[in-house]
Amino acid sequence: MTAQRLIRPSDIASLAGVSAAAVANWRARADDFPELAGGTSARPLYDYDAVVAWLRENGKNVRETTAADLLWSFMDTVRGVLGPEQAGRLALSLLVVHKAALSSPDVASLWASATQADATHPEAALSGLFRGAADLIPGGHNLLHDRWPRTDLPGSGLPSLLGTLERIAEAELPEAASAVVDRMARSQGRMTGVSGAVDSASAQLLASLATRTNLVNASASKTTRLSGEAHATLANALPEILDLLAPTTAIRSAYDPACGISEALFAIHIAEPRASLTGRDVDADTIQVARQRAFLTGIEVDLAIADTLREDPWPSGRADAVVVEPPLGLSSRERLPDFDKRWQFGTPNGPAMDLAWLQDAVAHLSSSGRGYVLQPAGSLFRTGSAGAIRRELVAAGCIEAVIALPANLLTYTGIPLFAVVVRPATDPTDAVTFIDASTSDGVRHTTVPLADLLASADANLTPAMHLADASVADVDFAYQAKASWSAVAETVKALHATTVPTIPRVNFAGTRVMSIGELVKSGAVREMWRGSVRPGEGGSIPENVVRPQHVREGLPEPAGGELAPRERLTAPGDVLLTTQLSIESTVDETGGHAVSNQVTVLSLHPDALRPRFVALAIKGEWNDRFLMGSAIKRANVKDLEIPLPSLGIQDEIISSLTAAAALAAAADEARARTSTYVADVMAAVRYGANLTPAGA
Repeated sequence: MTAQRLIRPSDIASLAGVSAAAVANWRARADDFPELAGGTSARPLYDYDAVVAWLRENGKNVRETTAADLLWSFMDTVRGVLGPEQAGRLALSLLVVHKAALSSPDVASLWASATQADATHPEAALSGLFRGAADLIPGGHNLLHDRWPRTDLPGSGLPSLLGTLERIAEAELPEAASAVVDRMARSQGRMTGVSGAVDSASAQLLASLATRTNLVNASASKTTRLSGEAHATLANALPEILDLLAPTTAIRSAYDPACGISEALFAIHIAEPRASLTGRDVDADTIQVARQRAFLTGIEVDLAIADTLREDPWPSGRADAVVVEPPLGLSSRERLPDFDKRWQFGTPNGPAMDLAWLQDAVAHLSSSGRGYVLQPAGSLFRTGSAGAIRRELVAAGCIEAVIALPANLLTYTGIPLFAVVVRPATDPTDAVTFIDASTSDGVRHTTVPLADLLASADANLTPAMHLADASVADVDFAYQAKASWSAVAETVKALHATTVPTIPRVNFAGTRVMSIGELVKSGAVREMWRGSVRPGEGGSIPENVVRPQHVREGLPEPAGGELAPRERLTAPGDVLLTTQLSIESTVDETGGHAVSNQVTVLSLHPDALRPRFVALAIKGEWNDRFLMGSAIKRANVKDLEIPLPSLGIQDEIISSLTAAAALAAAADEARARTSTYVADVMAAVRYGANLTPAGA
């Protein structure tokens, strides 16, 4: 079936190499101009073949169709049915199947069947296509998902959609993948900010530093004029920056612990195509986009979902280059675990959390490796715990260089950024190089011995403080102080909006108390079982198996296919608990988890107990008396006591304590942000920043 490709007036202008006004004139005055093929009078769509024929008949220029043109046609066809991000994900998934079909007769057969689908059931055709392809493509279940409103797709248009993408040649697939991701990012500010963007200056910078190759494209189009100017300033300064950095050997491996769409890793591949690439990111959809881009561009990348700061997703991994563009403004409500081996310079909680990325980079460097981490201004000068951690990093010789970057380098924020170069403690430096590349006036630099930096209590690493002209410091400190004030103001508003807990109607005289052992016998606890996954060689347990620390800090992703056939998995609503060292419990809301032999699972009768109430009761202080042992304290799970109010009262207790927890979290956030504000204001005062409001 021949696909009908629909294009907009702006596409016609691009196709003919004329202005939008010229196309509007043709549409208004040419009696033989093609009729509308779709859309509305306000947003008309025309048949591509009919437009091309009209242009040629009237002696107009017609440029060659590109992969991007075909993709825009696809996106326009599903406009109004799917949002830009959904349409982009659908396009990427179909491109993956299209590429596989070029080399696999079985996948090609599935594609052909979908193009002949029943017009009344497009969702069945797409489901068959994706499920079948996922089984046939190596790693296909990580590349393809089945989550979009396919029932809204026009059935008669499905063959046309597939036909449009089918016209994209294999050699054009990398360009096509980038075009889709770029369009998704531009329509979704969230993705641009958190997950990265195609041709982003920050990714190009990190890859340039890692490979000592100038990969910054000064002519790449940017979202705003300011970001474009910053990009050009960086491109001009980069050759001198690279000359000022200590030489390194060619990299054989690169790691990005917050990789987003993996733009920095892909840029590294350009300069070092033989380097092994590893990326982790907390967002599952973003990792899938990165995997699809890697498949379509033919780049091998080890990508996985992970909450990097909560638990090291690559504990034994070491890389010659670690590149990090971390998410800015991380919440400080949850404390990072003190026992994590990465925090050898201090646990980076609260205002010090930005320094977690520096420590993570140091922990994953090979003996001669280097890390390149983007940081906000505050992490370079804050006192308190941040200052203590920073001083330890400097004293260990792990900070090699700090580079002040142009403002507005990121399209979604104007916050001043710095690139910090780190090295392993086993290969320490004796001085730090400070580079100011923040303006178009040229690059300034100086080198400061560690002894001089450590003469101050907090080892301030702001480049402007160590250069002759400190004018940039005013901008950085003032911006940081004002940003901290805004954060405090937002937190105060959030506190006012927080619900005040309502005291539940508990009458102790009418409340029974039973042990878990008694609840099992009564049937209120349907079953109590212990996990069966035991430590393997070296004491290791697969990352997605629930261990005691997960019960305390948060559950991992559900178990994958490798464990599911052998191990028993939890069900939604099961209560997970551990009594090792302390008594902790949580509710498994989703189920599907494999459990280690140090964790106990309770399956509850829904007519007797609410899972969240039981999890709260297990952690009650009265149960601490059951902890026994001189070295490692443990409790017998069957001895733990659970009060038994009615289900209605359990619900009231859950509601009250949930509101209390939210209030406590908001208060913790207010305390942390206020502490940051105090530090930032005092730093601004100390270094002479201008905090006077504009016009005052």
